[in-house]
Amino acid sequence: MRRLLAAAAGFTAIGAALGLAASPRASTQITVVPPSITVQPSISEVATAQEVAAPVAPMRSSEIALVFSAGGATYMKLADVTAETMPKHHAAKLISADGIETAIARVDESYVANANRAWTRVKVDNTCDASVTGFYIVSRLTGDTGYSGVEDESWTASNVLAHGSAVLAAKLDGCSGTFARDATLPPVIIPEKRTNRELVAKARQAVIASTPARETQTDYFEYDQNQNWWESEHAEFTAQVVKHPTTGVTWVSMHAHMDHGCGDPEVNVWGLFRLEDDGTLAAVQLRKLGDLWSIDQLVDLDNDGELEVIGKPWLGLDTVVVRGSGEELERLSLAFFGCPC
Repeated sequence: MRRLLAAAAGFTAIGAALGLAASPRASTQITVVPPSITVQPSISEVATAQEVAAPVAPMRSSEIALVFSAGGATYMKLADVTAETMPKHHAAKLISADGIETAIARVDESYVANANRAWTRVKVDNTCDASVTGFYIVSRLTGDTGYSGVEDESWTASNVLAHGSAVLAAKLDGCSGTFARDATLPPVIIPEKRTNRELVAKARQAVIASTPARETQTDYFEYDQNQNWWESEHAEFTAQVVKHPTTGVTWVSMHAHMDHGCGDPEVNVWGLFRLEDDGTLAAVQLRKLGDLWSIDQLVDLDNDGELEVIGKPWLGLDTVVVRGSGEELERLSLAFFGCPC
């Protein structure tokens, strides 16, 4: 994935910019360069006959809002917006930092639908309480204008607002993280991480023996007729063993994948197993992972004992929440203008 991002965008710092919850790193002396901020002298406010977007349904307990950082602040996505659904807003500011262009425009509360305006306090990642301090249009992208079709040679607040992935977002007073939920709702259940080499080995063998793995081998054989894909030095098996704190059930996630470029065979097989009372693993999911190429976190959104997945697609630009079956529940996108190969 690191090879892909470097080839795709040429931004040496994009990986750091995209991590919503970066892993700790060794202390290094660095020089911090403040992001450049320019304000458009004016930007047309989008005003339609119906100034306020149609109300959205109240949040259900199974839903979460994805959290992201932009311009040194923390935001929570409320809804995707387009040119047609974008509420009336103030002039946008352009923020350029770490290879990402962000246009941010404040939205007066009177132009926010009641269901979204009702947000007041949230809990981020189950650990931090935050208050909503305002509403904004936040549009983000990465890449070069030459790939976007715009006539401008550089990004401006106006063209980023028009061509980026735009969302209506609530600004939070701190509490950076990955997801948020209304503080009055039950918290997201986060399974407890465990270590069990025996279960990991069993899950690995089950994935290799699965029908999706055999189908993958058929495609891989056209690329490399000398070995099986799971024997390649580039094949990776990423395992997670977790215990559900409510049901007490132990789960094993095994993700077999291989870094690749355009034209290379795709290896992206996932198995989710439940530990039975007799010590065997029951396959709950055995499939190609589809649009996702990384599993960052396993959660239980519904408090039903089943697990959902938070992960990222191939280029690692979006954050996606799906059910185990693959049904997409939420996505926080980052528009990309470049050649991924």
